[in-house]
Amino acid sequence: MKHLYLPQNLSKQLKDKGFNEECLAWWFEDTSLSVPTETRGMWSDWNIYANGITRISAPFYQQVIDWFREKHNWNIEVSYRNSFKDYTGILYPIFPNSKQISTESSNDYYEALTKAIEEAIKLI
Repeated sequence: MKHLYLPQNLSKQLKDKGFNEECLAWWFEDTSLSVPTETRGMWSDWNIYANGITRISAPFYQQVIDWFREKHNWNIEVSYRNSFKDYTGILYPIFPNSKQISTESSNDYYEALTKAIEEAIKLI
């Protein structure tokens, strides 16, 4: 479950950039993740919880990848480089003959994906 949801800091940055998709979980301001055990609907916006604690919707990584593709025409992928035994995040616009952007490599798939999403956020 650790790698299902985008980290809190990036969830907030995406919210500031206009991400407003429905999510099944949310982050509390103290960085704890809450996944409701009963179905009460989806979360798509900042909410004020009891005692004034702020929470923000927590998207799945795949939701974020889809959002960038559908709303901003950017593909985000992670490529394994066998010769280096590492992963590299790759961003490229959905236009023919467009230049791709590669992130620093990592030994961890999700770290490379997170770096690619960080770069994509900078582009919007």
